[in-house]
Amino acid sequence: MQNDVLSSSITVKSFGFLENGRQAFCFTLKNGNGLELSVTNFGASITSIKIPIANGKKIDIALGFPNVQSYEKSFNCQVRLILELSLEGTGRIRNATFNLNGKK
Repeated sequence: MQNDVLSSSITVKSFGFLENGRQAFCFTLKNGNGLELSVTNFGASITSIKIPIANGKKIDIALGFPNVQSYEKSFNCQVRLILELSLEGTGRIRNATFNLNGKK
């Protein structure tokens, strides 16, 4: 267990610039077992979760964007959608459902 802690690391890299000009960063945390988690300082968005598989390879199980601009655009759309959904149907439609990206 101590070896895992000693072989853990955190790296920081630029992740691009927001519309307001502020720089965003991506922090990658790695542990001694080969697990890697990458997260931005823009809403703590997870950009990548890499897990070790056979033959020393890793696979990314997160659906992340390549830069902060993509997260910013996605976030703006999500906020509008959440506001529309919460304000539009608040307490008025019992047992209602909706489809989003082909999922119910």
